[in-house]
Amino acid sequence: MHRHIPLAVSAVLLLAHPLAAQVRAGTGDATEGPDGHLVLQALERATFEREAARLARERAATEAVRSFAARDEEDHAEMVEALRQVAGDMGVRVPVEGRDRDAAATLERLRTVEGPAFDQAYAHASAQSHMRHYNLVARMAAQARDEDLRRLADAQKTELAEHLDAVQALRREVYPIVQGPVGVMPDQRQPPTEAVPQRTTAPYSDTAEGAEP
Repeated sequence: MHRHIPLAVSAVLLLAHPLAAQVRAGTGDATEGPDGHLVLQALERATFEREAARLARERAATEAVRSFAARDEEDHAEMVEALRQVAGDMGVRVPVEGRDRDAAATLERLRTVEGPAFDQAYAHASAQSHMRHYNLVARMAAQARDEDLRRLADAQKTELAEHLDAVQALRREVYPIVQGPVGVMPDQRQPPTEAVPQRTTAPYSDTAEGAEP
């Protein structure tokens, strides 16, 4: 996997944040603004993917899953750190605990399985999360008002595109026949007669499975 994040983060963190100056001067709080919401959502995604990958390194049955998870954990740890630094510069308060209950529930389910069952569950959950993460960061790159946040989002979008390709290939390898949408946990699959068909749209489009609503 090509490594884009460290160079991009170094460039971004050298830049000044006009909004940060306002917050330090007591003129505002960016947490509830549009950029604040975007950066916190990106942090939630990156943190979930880091923690899920950490579990995969411990519980996976196959080398393919462990290898992907090792790269994924390292890269998302860097993403989390970069997002935290930019959030701090912007004056965004980062909660001590995550607020994404679905992500927390998925991590709890992953802790209850191991071996091949874990590989399948992790590959599906990670594929879904990476698609949501990519779409979120693409939106952040296009819509964020803070220039440095847009630059960081552009860099992370490139990295996430590679992650998404890799995790979709991994999903096909560990569980090639899927009865439900991308990323569904094995115990949540619908019966074949009620299955949701796989879409044929581009994997990163807003209409693809896992896209942000």
